[in-house]
Amino acid sequence: MLIQLSPTLLKWLTKYAPKSDSSRKLLVAKRSKEVLFFDRNEVIAYDVWLRRPWPSKAGKRPSIPTGIRAEIKEEAYGSCAMCQSYAGTCEAAHLDPVAQSKNNHPHNLIWLCANHHTAYDKGLLGPKHEDRAFVQGYKKVLQHARLAVWRGGGAAVRRVLTALEACAKLERQAKAAKTSAQKNAVSRLGSRILKDLQGFSPGLQSAAQTPPQKAVAGRLQKLAKSRKSVSSRLQEASSIKAAYAKSYGLVTCPLCGGKGRYQHDDCPVCQGDRMIDEKEASAVQLADYALIDCPVCDGAGRRGGEACPACGGERKMQRRLAAQIDVSEFREVDCPVCDGTGKLRNEECPACGGEKQMDRRFADQINSADYALVKCPLCEGSGRHDGEDCPVCRGERRIEKRHADEVDLEQYSEVNCPLCDGAGRYEGDDCPACGGERMAKARAEQIDVREYELVRCPACKGRRIVNGEECLACGGEGKLQRRFAEGR
Repeated sequence: MLIQLSPTLLKWLTKYAPKSDSSRKLLVAKRSKEVLFFDRNEVIAYDVWLRRPWPSKAGKRPSIPTGIRAEIKEEAYGSCAMCQSYAGTCEAAHLDPVAQSKNNHPHNLIWLCANHHTAYDKGLLGPKHEDRAFVQGYKKVLQHARLAVWRGGGAAVRRVLTALEACAKLERQAKAAKTSAQKNAVSRLGSRILKDLQGFSPGLQSAAQTPPQKAVAGRLQKLAKSRKSVSSRLQEASSIKAAYAKSYGLVTCPLCGGKGRYQHDDCPVCQGDRMIDEKEASAVQLADYALIDCPVCDGAGRRGGEACPACGGERKMQRRLAAQIDVSEFREVDCPVCDGTGKLRNEECPACGGEKQMDRRFADQINSADYALVKCPLCEGSGRHDGEDCPVCRGERRIEKRHADEVDLEQYSEVNCPLCDGAGRYEGDDCPACGGERMAKARAEQIDVREYELVRCPACKGRRIVNGEECLACGGEGKLQRRFAEGR
């Protein structure tokens, strides 16, 4: 809720370092069986670090990690955020051009099909400035809709409030929509959010105690059953919000003054809902949110020649966050893996990146045994798998224990190709996906069968002839596989 990243992504970030030039992972403060607890300041500092430019090779974009791809895909309900279609052929699109921002933070990415990705990059969804503003606002609605889903249990009242606020945000987006693509996107997303709100309605109705609460619950139930247009139901949800807030003693957030934003970001008190419980509001100490010098860099913004890891180079931070910082955790100590030599097995130490030292907060999280070499769990130390170099250890026979623990052997078990079902043939020819061979499960799961479907050739429009000659694109067949057609 604090940084609007899912629990799934937070867990992924504790296991994998997302940036290629750093081994930094999200630190876990405490574990209790399957539950992870995080230090509030660590989460915020890590979020700031994720927003900084990502490393990339000359002329290439910084790669987007699988965990972040999964995050934005789930945020868009598994298909294109704009059209809710083409689930198997979507991709990550940058809100701010990646060539300029080098930013792969989930909040700078949106899941789009190839058509809408191209349309967005070329400004075809509307005038360039309006297009960018609309999609960025649309992304905010997607984020807010997820907050409602994440809330539960004792936060049920806020959960419905968050869903109503998501409706209000989307209603504003509807007014800003200019093109048919934008209007259709609002309608489809509105249906999704209203469906979530419908799921919250029964619980709210059973919990309603006072007449005003029962009246609001009745209005929500009626809204859930309504067959009116999406735009009409979004307007109704927005109008319900004020009565809902009043019936449950919700008041304007004292920190953001009901704007939902504070210091250029979502308000940390109301998470953008604009309203909170009256008792919660009375407990807010506004002085805790005032900006003071960062206690790690003393307001310099730099530490060791780089941006301060505590404030992200901002020099200041809110007093409540500064109070949580243990400055000693930022003191440099020898790397526990290479003992301060910068080398491990005659190569650059993977823990410290050859820097020899690291902050104590990182060193305390490292188990040196994880870097010891063990037999590869796939080839069992032989270096070979299915007659070829082992794909896990690349024939080296041994890998570090930390990598061995992450190997999912099931992903390497052979299964039938999902395109030809193990027949080896497709459309009267060798199967283009497997070449007639069974394949590893992990590779099979990456195959989108839709890409191999025959569709009308876009070059000749299925006529087989172009300018009186056989179409070169489809060889005069009038059709070709979708994977080739979509690139034309």
